Amino acid sequence: MNEPKHKTSVIIDGIFLQQAIDKVIEIYSELKPDRKFIKPELHSIINNILDWYDKTKTIKKMISCHLWLSDAFDSESRFKLHPTKNAFKTANGNQVKVIIEKADLIGPELLDQLENLVSEGDVLLVADDRIYEPALDALYAKGYTVTVIMLNERDGSEMITSFNWGDILYPLGIAMGLEKNEL
Repeated sequence: MNEPKHKTSVIIDGIFLQQAIDKVIEIYSELKPDRKFIKPELHSIINNILDWYDKTKTIKKMISCHLWLSDAFDSESRFKLHPTKNAFKTANGNQVKVIIEKADLIGPELLDQLENLVSEGDVLLVADDRIYEPALDALYAKGYTVTVIMLNERDGSEMITSFNWGDILYPLGIAMGLEKNEL
């Protein structure tokens, strides 16, 4: 199995992210009816995902994040983008480069990226669609560490995976103003 080469690729299906934000509002509004949620910033969402689910918190690691958006969905109504700020640093000093991609159909573009762009290190896929499983299986067979950030089964997960996985509701909840003890 390949050792991480100080690189992590975070690949986000923007339609899934939008749906997951709606799910956070639905679930936590029932639990806390008076609670007001903030519109999360993309950088905060990514940082929280890395804090919760990046297994190799190596210092001086390059992290690339690709967010795939569709013109058919108004994702920007759910989270804030920084069109001029395409990079930030994590608390432990890792540089995160954010690339926002647009496509009519996200699935084929994201699959192409999984099959061709990821060259080394760990892969964190923020998505919940079974269409991505064969590409993830291929990466795993090559020795990559694969983690899928998705909804859990009770919240409507579309994917049944044997990979490491994490619940998207936790990092989103924090980015939307919830405290850890409220999750």
